[in-house]
Amino acid sequence: MVKRSIFLGILISVFVFVGCKRTKKEAPKEQEVVDTLSLREIEAESTEVQVVEAKDHGVPCNPESSVVFSFKTLDGNDIDICDYRGKVVILDFWATWCGPCRMEIPGFIDLQNKYSDKVQIIGLAVSDKPERVRQFAQTFGMNYPVGMAPPEVLRMPYFAGIRYIPTTFIIDKEGKVRYRQVGYASKDFFIDWIERLYAEK
Repeated sequence: MVKRSIFLGILISVFVFVGCKRTKKEAPKEQEVVDTLSLREIEAESTEVQVVEAKDHGVPCNPESSVVFSFKTLDGNDIDICDYRGKVVILDFWATWCGPCRMEIPGFIDLQNKYSDKVQIIGLAVSDKPERVRQFAQTFGMNYPVGMAPPEVLRMPYFAGIRYIPTTFIIDKEGKVRYRQVGYASKDFFIDWIERLYAEK
């Protein structure tokens, strides 16, 4: 009787251990799911850009000539960046399959809502499919212009050399690039730049 009880105890322990392990395996964290998706998309599409998760890759830029370019949004609207003179522009190069890019989007949506009189967010997708970007923007409720990054824009001196995403350019009220951020950055980071540049005379 004692041996049977011991055997049953061991058997129950084994089932409990296996069950917990399986449950843990079936419920990965959201970040793990995003990272796996990113890698699959990168391998499947042989994209030339790479995902950067670190947030300390910022590079101050010496303001020279003003940024001038136009593009068409996925809604069919023509956007000329010159129309946003007088506002701080946050120009984000991103992709739907990029985990850190996706993490930044809720912050950009919030910034566009709260600082619409001071800032204009623009999202240009790279190494992605237009229809997927369009569906993604609708699902996430992206409230700022979203389009595919035109090849000629990527070749411009201000933006040349984008090899990692997200890469975000902070452009002042006169249209000059003041900062290049490679990798994820928090909403507060962008708020600091918005307030600083908007206060400039």
